[in-house]
Amino acid sequence: CVGVLLSRWNVNFDGALDVHLSPQVVPWGQAVVHQVAAWPSTALVLWAFSLAVARRGRPVDFLGNLGAARLPLLWAGAVAGALRDQLADPLTATGAPSLAVLLLSAATIPALVWAVALMFFGYRTASGLSGPKAGLSFTAGLLVAEVLSKVVLGFIH
Repeated sequence: CVGVLLSRWNVNFDGALDVHLSPQVVPWGQAVVHQVAAWPSTALVLWAFSLAVARRGRPVDFLGNLGAARLPLLWAGAVAGALRDQLADPLTATGAPSLAVLLLSAATIPALVWAVALMFFGYRTASGLSGPKAGLSFTAGLLVAEVLSKVVLGFIH
């Protein structure tokens, strides 16, 4: 819901890990489709990887864990949306990044790292996996989810 509301600030969540600013307000329907591609589809892909590797895991656990893990991305989107007008000129006259770009970087890079860490721990908890199997299957699943979300959104748009 918050991701859809942030679309009023030109914020797109168009992929498993993506947070982008668009030049205009994202239409409601498109914002909902982006959320489905970003959250439930990622959870289902990771659930499928858990079934393939560990032969266990409940979809509801993946949905809940991945939904909670996306909260830092909402923070990044809120900061990007709040700074959207100042980001029109990303460089200063000297060619250095503007204060808005520096603030956005300071907010979004840790948020992305935090979100991926939460996704991993949510995956590990929901799948019951540990060690290299957990790390490798999560990484592969997240990459597949990102590519799949882009392919699906490409067909829809």
